[in-house]
Amino acid sequence: MDHRAKFQKIWTAEEDLVLKEIVLRHGKKKWKLISTILSLRIGHIRLGKQCRERWINNLDPQRSNRAWSESEIKLLFLMQNTFGNSWSQISRFIPGKSQNAIKNCFYSTIRRNIRRYNKGKLDHEKIKGPIDKLLEINEVRLILATEKKKSKTLLMKKQLSDRALELVRQFSSLDKVENQREMQPQESLSIDELFNMDFDEVIDLYFDNQDNFLQPTKNPQQSIYDIRISEPRVESQTF
Repeated sequence: MDHRAKFQKIWTAEEDLVLKEIVLRHGKKKWKLISTILSLRIGHIRLGKQCRERWINNLDPQRSNRAWSESEIKLLFLMQNTFGNSWSQISRFIPGKSQNAIKNCFYSTIRRNIRRYNKGKLDHEKIKGPIDKLLEINEVRLILATEKKKSKTLLMKKQLSDRALELVRQFSSLDKVENQREMQPQESLSIDELFNMDFDEVIDLYFDNQDNFLQPTKNPQQSIYDIRISEPRVESQTF
């Protein structure tokens, strides 16, 4: 077995077939055993975590491929406000959606609404900064959670209050300072990093539509699941 292949990312059709066979035989809990058998069969190493995520996000016949409803997206933002970015806990309230699909929908909704809101605005009027901090501002959170069916013009015309803009500027300044510090661990996903991600509501964060592995983070050995987000807030800002 070639141990140098340990970090191979792209799953082949052959690997998928073998993984399906092993999971059907041994169940969906013994991922260490499953990864050992799979690795021996395919000739290179697949970790238990890789097998589990591939099954949950791509191969499990019980996973839902239906489009997100507006009520589910509202529930997602409500649960995220309660549990922070604990996608495993949130998934309990949204049946048929994997943790990865939930995270995908959350960030793609935010990205779409930031683009709509910022379009045509002056730089000092735009929403920018670390997302976890921006979500603490009630006005901004309402904008980021806007339903897709709402008119684009509605967000383009919307303006934040002076108090909200001041908080945005403060958080944006703090984000710039953090980014200038060398060798510091990444603690929050910024707007710029979110825009550089290559995903949408119907594509997993791990794989694009050609099944190529996506690595939007700065560390080439770090997957999107390894992005560390700050702990959930206790209370939100009020105006």
